[in-house]
Amino acid sequence: GVHTVPGSNYYGTLRLLQDLSVQLCQMNDLPLNPKAVYESIVCRTSRAVAAGDAYSKLKRIIKSSNLSLVRTDEAAARAVPCEIEVFESKGDLHASVSTTVSFGLVRNADLLYGK
Repeated sequence: GVHTVPGSNYYGTLRLLQDLSVQLCQMNDLPLNPKAVYESIVCRTSRAVAAGDAYSKLKRIIKSSNLSLVRTDEAAARAVPCEIEVFESKGDLHASVSTTVSFGLVRNADLLYGK
């Protein structure tokens, strides 16, 4: 996989991912557009997209409680890296993206009365 680390050359990492997308498609004779593969992976690395996905799933879990879900910027402040694993298996291209998104729980009563 390709791992980004805090302080790494962001554009160099993107270029590496772009080259990897081309190489995997060509080496494995995959009928995929390497540019579309690259763009799809980059979109999936977005913390905003990941936060939206996580929020909707977590919201369903706590919807019947007296708690509300609040997004925090803790993960972004700590410069938590995004990890990407791209590989071919049995003629299919797979990508796994792992990132950290922080949420907090607040009692609904605290939101109403400003505590």
